[in-house]
Amino acid sequence: FNTLISACGACQQLPAAMQAFAWIRQAALEPDVISYSAAISACEKGLDAPRALDFLSAMRRRQLQPNSVVYNAAASACGKQHLWERTLCCRSELRCTGLAADVIGCNAAISACEKVKRWESASDLLCIISCLDFEPDVVTYGAIVSACERALQWAQALGFLRQARRRAAAVNVLSCNAAISACRKCGEWGGTIALLDETCRLGLEPDTVTYSSMAGRDWRRILGLLRGMRVRSLELDELTWGSVFASCGWGP
Repeated sequence: FNTLISACGACQQLPAAMQAFAWIRQAALEPDVISYSAAISACEKGLDAPRALDFLSAMRRRQLQPNSVVYNAAASACGKQHLWERTLCCRSELRCTGLAADVIGCNAAISACEKVKRWESASDLLCIISCLDFEPDVVTYGAIVSACERALQWAQALGFLRQARRRAAAVNVLSCNAAISACRKCGEWGGTIALLDETCRLGLEPDTVTYSSMAGRDWRRILGLLRGMRVRSLELDELTWGSVFASCGWGP
């Protein structure tokens, strides 16, 4: 039955996975940790966080000790549905049990904070990662920089980007784009230019999103960005075209 639950979950067939779980009881058997782990993973893939949390509660009632896979799956399920408080609770419970946490689960919690613009909570989680002696990775910093961008915290976005470089963590173009977007939204045009230069120095290839994030209402700036995009053989998207048209109306 456990194999069947896992197979259904992997195929994102949540109803079938739940039916397979019900068959365990119908066969006069008792679900074990693996049964619940497979069921919660199926809920995570099927975007059913409430049911995942119900399974987690059922494990406690039955005095079954959830493992790190269970907590990570539950945290990820909550994160995907923007239930950031529940995501943080799952991470806290994992720490309290003394189980070995991993950076993937922490990244899921940070991503949940990013989706609801909770950059302070994301920052706290970054501290937790350090306390657990984990190494933040490209996903960690990408999520926290995006959280700052969504919350219009351009200075914090730049700070975390610099921190990633100091810790020799990989920085990708997505993180740079998020920081550039944060600067643009807050009118920090000098920061956008500096970040574009930094992106190139890191050996990263600016993409259409990079240039679109830098676009403003200064037609001179727009023309410069267009030239840069032509050099890199990048096509304009709707956002960039919108900035071009806006600049025509705002130019002298």
